[in-house]
Amino acid sequence: MSILLTPILCMAINSYHEARGTSQAEQEAVNKVVMARAEKSHVDYCAVVFKKNQFSWANSVKRKDKFHSYKEMLSYYNIQDEKSWINVVGSAYISKLTHKDKDVIYYHDKSIKSFKDVKGVSVAYTTKNFVFYKTY
Repeated sequence: MSILLTPILCMAINSYHEARGTSQAEQEAVNKVVMARAEKSHVDYCAVVFKKNQFSWANSVKRKDKFHSYKEMLSYYNIQDEKSWINVVGSAYISKLTHKDKDVIYYHDKSIKSFKDVKGVSVAYTTKNFVFYKTY
């Protein structure tokens, strides 16, 4: 049996690395940024997640789409906390059903002090751990 990397799995993998340990609402907000970028660029979620220099964790791993087992996929993408993984997969599915923030296309983790200003965006909202930006 082969496991294929689907767009929803790409979004969940990204959420695991970007928002693991945060609230479900924050995980969903991170996912919605991926969805908004995909819609804007007319590509799937995997293309957004693995686009060069979009997400720091993805810069250090080459995209792989086919695995012999689910366990192999988790290992390849360095997913070690199964409870967190289950939570982010659930958040990815919920995000897909509730996606409305189509203009929110950037965010940064508040713990990162060196965030560079991006032209053409303004703060849409903040959460405990992130600042989200929309285009204007």
